[in-house]
Amino acid sequence: MTTTARPLAPLPKAHLHLHLEGAMRPSTLAELCRSQGTALPVISARYGTFADFQELYLEARHSLRTVDLLVRLVGEVVADAAADGAVWIEPAVHLPGHRGLGTDAEVLDILVDAGRRATEATGVGVGWLLSSDRTLPPELALDQATLAAAHAGDGVVSFGLANDEAAGAPEPFGPAFAVARAAGIISAPHAGEHGGPDSVRGALDALGADRIQHGVRCVEDSGLVGRLADEQICLDVCPTSNVALSVVPALQSHPLPRLLDAGVPCSINADDPLLFGRQVAGEARDAVRTHPDAAVGDFNFFEDVRFWELVLLALRCLGLIRTQGRDVDQSSNAGVHAGMRDDGSAVGVADQDDRTADASECADGRVDVAFQRVQAVLRSHHLVTLGL
Repeated sequence: MTTTARPLAPLPKAHLHLHLEGAMRPSTLAELCRSQGTALPVISARYGTFADFQELYLEARHSLRTVDLLVRLVGEVVADAAADGAVWIEPAVHLPGHRGLGTDAEVLDILVDAGRRATEATGVGVGWLLSSDRTLPPELALDQATLAAAHAGDGVVSFGLANDEAAGAPEPFGPAFAVARAAGIISAPHAGEHGGPDSVRGALDALGADRIQHGVRCVEDSGLVGRLADEQICLDVCPTSNVALSVVPALQSHPLPRLLDAGVPCSINADDPLLFGRQVAGEARDAVRTHPDAAVGDFNFFEDVRFWELVLLALRCLGLIRTQGRDVDQSSNAGVHAGMRDDGSAVGVADQDDRTADASECADGRVDVAFQRVQAVLRSHHLVTLGL
C-alpha cells in the first residue's frame, strides 16, 4: 500500500541534534573566508578521522570573529530550520569557544537574545543546549553546568557532553550533569558514536541521560537496547554523519529501523549540515528512500508510518504530544504553554485533544488524517516556550 508522494520539508519536525557552528551555510563560510583572507575548507563526503572532521569544524568557528557574525549565524540557522519544516530546534554551543567575543555569560546572553529574535521572525522555537567538552577537565564542565542552571527556563533547555569519545569517558562529568539536572535541564550527552555500549551505559548511569546524542552503537548490546526501550531514552540520531565518520558503512545498514522496531525512541537530525551536506529534511528524505521496500521518490505505506513514528517520538520527547494517548502534555520539560490559533485566539486543552494524532492512526492507514492533525497541533502551540 502506498500514499501520494509529499515533499518532506513541510512536515513538522523537532531538530534536537544540531551544532551551531556546524550549521553555518556554505555560502556564509565562503563569504567569511574571502573577507578574512583565509582558505576555504574542503568539505568531504567522508572524513578519515574524527580529528579531520573536527579541524574543519573549528575553522568554521574561528570565522565568527564579531558579535554581529555570531548573531547573523543564529538567524540563518533558524531560518534554514524553518525552511526545512522544523518547529523546534536545540542548537548546541560550547561557549568557551567564543571567548574572543566576551565572557561565557555574555556570549550566552547574546545567543539567547538572537534566538528569541529569530523565533519572532520565523515562529521556530529555539532552546539552547550548552555543551561541555569531554577532552577538558571536568571542573570546566561544572562551570558550564552552573551557567546552564542559572539560565534554566531562560533560554537553556539541555546540557551536553561532546568531542571524541575515545578521549574522555562520561563518568568524571557526573557532578556537572547533576547540577544541570537539579535545575530541571535535560541531560543530552553524546555517546555511542565512536564509543561502544559502555559509553552509552556510562551516559545513563553517570550522567542521568534523558536523551543521547547518537547512541546508535547500543545495538552491539541487546540488553542495553532493551534498557533504552524500557526507560524510553530518546536517541538523537544523525544518519549521514554516521556514514561520513564511518560509524556505519552506508545508510542502508544504519540501525535506525532496528532501534525503532525494538521500541527505542529516536529523533532524526542533521548534526553538522555544513560538513555533512544534509539538512534535517534531507535526512528524512534519505531515511524513507533507502529502505529496500521504498520506491524512489515516493513513500510506501510502511515507510510513511515509520517517518511518522520519528516525528511523533521527537515531539513526545519534548513533551508536546503523548503518542500513546490523545492529549497534549501541558507540563513538558520544554515548558510548553497553551498555544494560539492562526488567528491569535487561545487554544484550550479540549481543542488540542481533538487534533492530536497517535501512531495507531498511521497504523490504521489514515496517514493523511494524522498528517493534518499533527500540523494543527503544532500550529496551535506555535511553540510558545521559555517566554519566547
